[in-house]
Amino acid sequence: MRYGELLNSLLINLHGVFKKNIMLDNVSFQKITALSVIPIDGIEMSPLSIRLGIDNSTATRLIIGMEKIGWVNRVTSKIDKRVTQVFLTEKGIDIQIDLEKQIDAIGEEVAVQIDPLDRQKIIDNVSNLNWILLRLSIRKK
Repeated sequence: MRYGELLNSLLINLHGVFKKNIMLDNVSFQKITALSVIPIDGIEMSPLSIRLGIDNSTATRLIIGMEKIGWVNRVTSKIDKRVTQVFLTEKGIDIQIDLEKQIDAIGEEVAVQIDPLDRQKIIDNVSNLNWILLRLSIRKK
């Protein structure tokens, strides 16, 4: 199997596992993903759209939807009015904490299926792969 095929398969399987095991009522996978990457101290829209792998207009629509359900607030920068920051609300923080617990539970299920002697090696390799993918996702075309 080539890297591209393996990455595609990994994406599909991770998406399936998360959709099956993350229990948030009537919440799209895109909102779950956004919720998982918004830090407590906020994030600007442009870096958020890069992290999510979507264009700015799509990210704006997504965040407006999350604002309507009370998960986030958008705040225009006082220094540069072109910059909008996104902050989690109390409700958003509570849901993010619940989401993190559910993700940790998935991780625990995975861990028990891996030979204890291989766990650290797999963690190191997946961590390395994650850094490679992160660099690729933020690299300019």
